Amino acid sequence: MPVCDFVVWADRRGHSRDLLVPHRPKADPEGLDEDSHWELLQQWPTDTALPLEVRTAGAVLLLFGQHVTRIADLPADALTTVDGHTVLILDRTPIRLPEPLALLLTRLTRQEPPGA
Repeated sequence: MPVCDFVVWADRRGHSRDLLVPHRPKADPEGLDEDSHWELLQQWPTDTALPLEVRTAGAVLLLFGQHVTRIADLPADALTTVDGHTVLILDRTPIRLPEPLALLLTRLTRQEPPGA
């Protein structure tokens, strides 16, 4: 049982006196500076030390700002071809991919899923 549930329970039953619990603000999220962003973007096409799915997810995150959970939920048919160009459909919007990313995502959709 979370502590807040216990405190509410105890208060409602008269087992506690008024409590003041200060709110602890969340820290501001830290982002990447522009140089680090570009440095990471230059690594994903060739850095074979990282698994293919990590490289492609990182590229989609860095290029298109997609949350990791949305990237993980993308179906294989989100990658398609339109007018001879590989596109990734994000929220019904087809986005033409740069060639290195198109190749990586195509390889990823063709590889055997883990545990298969």
